[in-house]
Amino acid sequence: MMEKEKIIEKIAKDKNINKKDIEKQIEDEIKKYFGLLNEDGALVLIAKRYGIDIKEFDYRKISELREGMQKINIKAKIKKIFPIKKINKNGKEYLLTNIILTDGKKEIKLKLWNDLAKKIEEEKIERNWLITATNLSVLNNNGEIELINNIDSNIEFQKIDSDVRKISEIKENEEDIDIYCKVNKILEEKKFKKDFREGKYVVLELTDINGDEKIRAIAWNDATEEIKKIREGSLIKIESAYTRNNNKKIEVHLGWKSRIIENPASQLQTQK
Repeated sequence: MMEKEKIIEKIAKDKNINKKDIEKQIEDEIKKYFGLLNEDGALVLIAKRYGIDIKEFDYRKISELREGMQKINIKAKIKKIFPIKKINKNGKEYLLTNIILTDGKKEIKLKLWNDLAKKIEEEKIERNWLITATNLSVLNNNGEIELINNIDSNIEFQKIDSDVRKISEIKENEEDIDIYCKVNKILEEKKFKKDFREGKYVVLELTDINGDEKIRAIAWNDATEEIKKIREGSLIKIESAYTRNNNKKIEVHLGWKSRIIENPASQLQTQK
């Protein structure tokens, strides 16, 4: 899949040619091959004729990806963003963020390291947004293909409205939901033992943005690291939470897949 308009714009700019003239050349090329050549094929021939490299405008579908592919470009929807992790290898510390991408038919994991991982955090990227990623590689990880960024990889995002709940809209036993809320209170981290395993948790009191509705939330184990990023009084978005009934009261739970964004762009937009 190629971006016709951007390729035409590049040819026009680099070779100082009128865009309408390029479009006429595309039509003429298709006629020359008696309709056997489609628009993309004609555009490839014309770009080659002018010495224009169009690989940067060629985007792959997830179903087209194969192990070993290099310099892959992709456009997809972000289905899930996992919390950023610190990885220690050979005495060095690296940052890693895993993202699940979907094109509506297939899914694939994208691993972003270091600067691009930080970009997800610093720019407060949210799931369900659209992503354009360039110069990626395809690797095999235990039988599953994954995308990974390279030194020259780039990612851009487009904000998309999605289904995010208010506290008043939450029901019991829901899975993988996103919530807008305000942090009213954060209690001290506590440890527990269960079935010979040790763990930790943090209890929070959350309210709707206007403070009318309250709900108890519990962050478990790895999710407690997300709590360290926020403060009482913060407006937040919780991604990939689940709910449970405890003594006839609904609670929000944050597990290892859960993520917290303080002052998310989408939430601020809804308040304008």
